[in-house]
Amino acid sequence: MDESKYLIKDEMSQLIIQTARKIAEKEGAKQVTVRKILKDLNISNRVFYNRFKNIEEVLSYIYKNVTKSLQLTIDLDCNTAEEYYDLLVSVPIKTLKNYYKKTEGLEQLIFEKDSHEEQNITWWHDNITQLLQYGVNKGYLKEFNVEAVSYIIWCFVRSFYADVVVRNIPVEDAESIFNLGFKIFLEGLKPAD
Repeated sequence: MDESKYLIKDEMSQLIIQTARKIAEKEGAKQVTVRKILKDLNISNRVFYNRFKNIEEVLSYIYKNVTKSLQLTIDLDCNTAEEYYDLLVSVPIKTLKNYYKKTEGLEQLIFEKDSHEEQNITWWHDNITQLLQYGVNKGYLKEFNVEAVSYIIWCFVRSFYADVVVRNIPVEDAESIFNLGFKIFLEGLKPAD
């Protein structure tokens, strides 16, 4: 029996999620506890547990909300190879900037959940694959295993984001470093002249 369908989802549910996020942003996701949420909102255990099975479920909602907000719309309307290469580099750069803005205090949570939940990796994999396949089809990239390279890009980008954020590297420096590394990687995907 799926107990989650009997849980209440209402304005209080949203307040609990928002409060958990505030605690996570201030103290880190590992410091979010039911007790802290109850105290901040002045509510009882019953109010919390009528809405969520446990704190992990609340953190999963936070994760899903953050990752959805990081997912961009990718416009594949490129008329030249140069426009395409700019697009290919701009997608992870835009995401990096958003990552800095939207994940403060949540970096470890995002990294850990990305390892176990399919939502974010599936979205990125599908979109990176589509972006790469577009480049191959147009002749902007040479033939290669698009699925494998898509996964490599996911791993590279995800690890890079986690590292620069945890090390508090300023976003401008992170963007410059990423730009250099990703453009070198991209050169290997371009067709020989």
